Amino acid sequence: MALAVANGVTGIDGDCGGVCSCATCHVYLSPEGLERAGAASEIETDMLELDDNANEFSRLCCQIEISDAIDGLVLNVAR
Repeated sequence: MALAVANGVTGIDGDCGGVCSCATCHVYLSPEGLERAGAASEIETDMLELDDNANEFSRLCCQIEISDAIDGLVLNVAR
């Protein structure tokens, strides 16, 4: 999320500064991408439940841990 904000990625405002309290960094992953990024925590799931556009492929990108496992991961910004 911080990298997206710093590089002007449209649609990611990062209003909460990456502490999982605003959902402005809501993204969709592919099924394979979701497996690579791992499951959302309970607090992230609770935040996503407040978003009408959330689905089973939703994550908050501020909560995806940066690691080699997600190298090349494609995230689609939710609208």
